[in-house]
Amino acid sequence: MLIEIKGRGHRCNHSCSLANTSVTNFIVVEYNGYIGSRLVATDFGENHYGDPYRVELGANWVHGRGGNILNPINLLLQKHNDATVLPDYENYLTYNETGEIEIDLWDAYDEADKVATAEAGRLLTDNVRDQSTRAGLALAGWNPEVDDMSAALVEWINFDWSIAVPHDYSSLIFNTAVENFTYGLLGDEEPFIVDSRGYNTIVSGEAFTFLQPNDPRLLLNTIVTDISHSDSGVTVHNADGTCISAAYAINTSSLGVLKHDSVSYTPALPTWKSTAIQNFGMTTYTKIFLQFPTTFWPQDTELFYHADPHERGNYPVFQSLSHAAYLGVDSNLSSQPPQPNNRTASNAKPTQKPKPRSWPFSPRCSPTSPFPNPRLFSIRAGR
Repeated sequence: MLIEIKGRGHRCNHSCSLANTSVTNFIVVEYNGYIGSRLVATDFGENHYGDPYRVELGANWVHGRGGNILNPINLLLQKHNDATVLPDYENYLTYNETGEIEIDLWDAYDEADKVATAEAGRLLTDNVRDQSTRAGLALAGWNPEVDDMSAALVEWINFDWSIAVPHDYSSLIFNTAVENFTYGLLGDEEPFIVDSRGYNTIVSGEAFTFLQPNDPRLLLNTIVTDISHSDSGVTVHNADGTCISAAYAINTSSLGVLKHDSVSYTPALPTWKSTAIQNFGMTTYTKIFLQFPTTFWPQDTELFYHADPHERGNYPVFQSLSHAAYLGVDSNLSSQPPQPNNRTASNAKPTQKPKPRSWPFSPRCSPTSPFPNPRLFSIRAGR
């Protein structure tokens, strides 16, 4: 027997590959009550018929499409007929505390980024010591003052939004390598999932190519506490007192589970493996959905950027789901896409409404009409 321990992961393709080679004697142990981990959708708000909209609480984009190499995620989307749209990142308005503004720093950042990217290639080729992305940009001519909040917004949109940490904490060499592979080889398109079945369809759809409904080989809501292993096999101990023994086990737990010692190992993991785990970090993304009584922002605009006067990355971007490309003009929905390291949002309790001053849709956005409170809101933090 083989055990796959998923632990908040969604790597069902391991078991799928085994099934394709006629291996059927396995058990999949899943922490959650569903397969898919961060790929989870929920009903939110309602249309004028009273029916809810389907929104993604976790992952929402596919990074890299349209290049010379086919992104396997996109292949799964095609296989399971998941509906997507391509966001228009040029369709945006920018605001600060005074109202709508124009920022002329985008090209300067792009030019410095190109120089830093080329330098990263030289450092790697010549086996020169790595540096932070911040250092690489500064040496390439991008070195704004720390209180330049317009520059901070440009940085956040171009970097923090996808990398999840500021430039100061990111490797120039390896971040460049990831960017080159994702957007250079896989392509620069980033499809946005709008399928009413949810992004999770690609995972559950694959899982049920080798699992049956109510398959006893899938153990949901099962929390692994200890893994004992030796040359003769593996025993997995669970929080409910049960245990499973097998010849082999594949542990696909997330980095967060591995870092926080949620599972003990007997014998302990070797030093080289523990070191590798601790050398990587996790960050928290916060996603907020809001439904208003009306769509009081420009309906033909997809994205709204917000340069907070005091704090870098304080609610810096809102996405209009009322745009015709998404859920439609009647939805009156907006989303604050995943925001890394946003202390205000990540510390908010589900019963607390975000403060209106934190939204770029402030009264300055709509000076001729009152600023309405949202009818519904949802806050979801994840890693």
